Amino acid sequence: MILRICVLAGAVALTAFCGSHSAVAQGVFTLSSPDFKDGARLAVRNAGNNKSNPNCVGENISPALAWSNPPEAPRAMQC
Repeated sequence: MILRICVLAGAVALTAFCGSHSAVAQGVFTLSSPDFKDGARLAVRNAGNNKSNPNCVGENISPALAWSNPPEAPRAMQC
């Protein structure tokens, strides 16, 4: 699950870096979740569950996500 969050954060950063140079500033795109608290550990219910790894004993439930100010329309990345 943490890997998915890191991949999502990397994709957002890459999109911001390689996005269209003619973009018009809008409100700040914000991704949030009521399941995460700043500086706190990931809840066990949201952690991965891998029977072959004794440290992965979560419930593997995806966290709720909410966003505000999404881009107007998707565009192809131009790097």
